[in-house]
Amino acid sequence: MREGFDKEIDSLLRRRGRAAVVARPRGNGADASQADAHLDADELSAFAEGLMPAPARVNAASHLAECDECRSTVVRLARAAGVEGELERRAAVPASVASAKPARRREWLAAIFAPRVLRYAAPALA
Repeated sequence: MREGFDKEIDSLLRRRGRAAVVARPRGNGADASQADAHLDADELSAFAEGLMPAPARVNAASHLAECDECRSTVVRLARAAGVEGELERRAAVPASVASAKPARRREWLAAIFAPRVLRYAAPALA
């Protein structure tokens, strides 16, 4: 996965700093004493592939913000599933679009200052 600023993790960490966290079951039969346990393999792979539903994704992201072991597992799973390449390809598309703007601008300026155009513009400006 691409390293950088993650808005979802940042917002979770900010909320966690402001309010006390109440331990609650994860919905898979775990009681409150096991709420801080690691994510299971299905949850980790669903998170890595981006297939986890939004409420469960928030709970998993809050766990991943604190747990280095689960976070490194998710990174390895994402790389193995090829999700990393997909994310990089999606991120590269805006870069290619951004590089097309200067090329269009250059073509437009070249068309305006072409000798054919300047031949008519120079007497008008004089």
